[in-house]
Amino acid sequence: MTVIPELERELIAAARRESQRQGESPEHAIAEPTASHRLVARARQFVRPHKRLGIFVVALVVTGCAAVAATSLTASSERLALGRVDCYYGTYLSKPWSKPTDVLNIDATLVNGESPQTWCRQDFSGYSSASLRQLHLTPVKDPKLVACRKNATTIAVLFASGRSDQCKHLGLAPLPRSYAAASSTARSLGTALRALYFSRNCWAPRPFAAAVRKVLAEHNLGSWRIFMPAPLHRSQSYNPLPGTYAQCAVFVYPNPYLGNPYQSIDGPNRSFSFELGMSHSDYELWNRVLNKLIAETWRTCYSASAARGLVDLAFAGTGRAVRLAVTRPPDPSLNFLVRGKFSQRLPRQARQRGAREERHYKLGCVIQPMIWLAANDRFADVWLTVRHGRWIKAGSYAPPNSYFS
Repeated sequence: MTVIPELERELIAAARRESQRQGESPEHAIAEPTASHRLVARARQFVRPHKRLGIFVVALVVTGCAAVAATSLTASSERLALGRVDCYYGTYLSKPWSKPTDVLNIDATLVNGESPQTWCRQDFSGYSSASLRQLHLTPVKDPKLVACRKNATTIAVLFASGRSDQCKHLGLAPLPRSYAAASSTARSLGTALRALYFSRNCWAPRPFAAAVRKVLAEHNLGSWRIFMPAPLHRSQSYNPLPGTYAQCAVFVYPNPYLGNPYQSIDGPNRSFSFELGMSHSDYELWNRVLNKLIAETWRTCYSASAARGLVDLAFAGTGRAVRLAVTRPPDPSLNFLVRGKFSQRLPRQARQRGAREERHYKLGCVIQPMIWLAANDRFADVWLTVRHGRWIKAGSYAPPNSYFS
């Protein structure tokens, strides 16, 4: 910092010595613009810009550090707002499902654009009092919840214990002040992606990726990576004709057709991914027919021979040719989710449905309908399972194509 002023002083002293040699007084040498003074002026012009440059560089470094700190803070809150939420049915953390305890950990899920407390309260409401008691948990009506920062990408939500330092007491940290703004950005991003998704009946993959890139840039997320879906695995046993199935860009499962983009958003890794699926109109048809088949096979016992009439009636008026495959279940140890510890965590309605399905299965009725719709609007494939149906390889994703007729 002292080199430049020292150089300036040496140049001025040299100029004064030159002036004295030419018969000028030191005072005149400074007052009058002689040749030697012009040397000094030029020397100062050479020196002072470097002083200004040094000051500018220092200011730039300081400003840059502040900008990096602000960016890091924003990125940190962003990763948290687009990260995961662990919901604990209690006032402290515990290993989930390790043993009966008074703490219940819901499977971690991506934030759905809501406050973490709201998200967890909805999860808690899906458990009946009886289910909670079976897990040795004390049911609590409308508990007050507190959210803490569990790690860089995870929020923990627990019952409020009344301690003002509950997060710190558990070895956690409170949510950062910038989390609210980051959460608002997450909701805005989700809303924009949902509107984009429903703006067309079917998005081709590449145009969809370009449109998503624009939305991300509008939310200052332009550096995110976008992962295109891989082509369908032709090695799968169900092998429809190329170009006839799953040609539209959809959000990552589950329930992509409901327009929920949050499973596609990977905040911790700053990326967005999507898959291939049906168009919106195909999904509406698929959902309507599938619900009809599920309801019918749940209410009434249909034999394998009567399945064709059931399926044809369900697709009546759609203009689609129906191909049907009826097999035994691909899982030899078929579990209807009515017994065991896992079933205790399910809502009562799900357990009742499983019990009815199990009775129908033992009676030899067709169950578990699955549907694939062709993107060319010409045909639909339906798969039903029955106790003594056609053999199928264990763990199969679908019956072989030759099974459909």
